[in-house]
Amino acid sequence: MTAARETRSTCPYCGVGCGVIIESQGEQITGVRGDPKHPANFGRLCSKGSTLHLTASAQNCRRKRQLPRLNFYLRILQFQRFFADIVQQSKLVIGMTGSAIEQ
Repeated sequence: MTAARETRSTCPYCGVGCGVIIESQGEQITGVRGDPKHPANFGRLCSKGSTLHLTASAQNCRRKRQLPRLNFYLRILQFQRFFADIVQQSKLVIGMTGSAIEQ
């Protein structure tokens, strides 16, 4: 069994930059609490920051993002595929509506 660990970091949700202490066991984040020594929040967290451990998992990592499709279904894509699809959709829209940049 891996020892429990605490890591100081910054909450990613907004621009305030609240300090958080992340509790983890191995690769799994087990809890998050406000950092009482951090000058932005002095240990207090909003509802998003206090539930950070529920969204920060290996399944929800930043290497994957959800992309809404034209048929309103969502699917998880790797970043390269995500951007390739954005380029393809942008070309389709520009082809239908014309370029937004006047020459």
